[in-house]
Amino acid sequence: MYCRGVLPALAERAFADALRAGPVPDAAVWELVECFDAAGEPWSAKANEALAYLETRHR
Repeated sequence: MYCRGVLPALAERAFADALRAGPVPDAAVWELVECFDAAGEPWSAKANEALAYLETRHR
């Protein structure tokens, strides 16, 4: 159970750090989305945020 909470939290931090550094490659965003989705309902909002980021980049 501990790992389920830690991995998405680390992914959330990685996403925030990557956004601060500049454009994030699509493949990296998809990996984060998969991590958030695998973590279940509490992290679904983060998955949606990452998908929204991808959507705004490809407009």
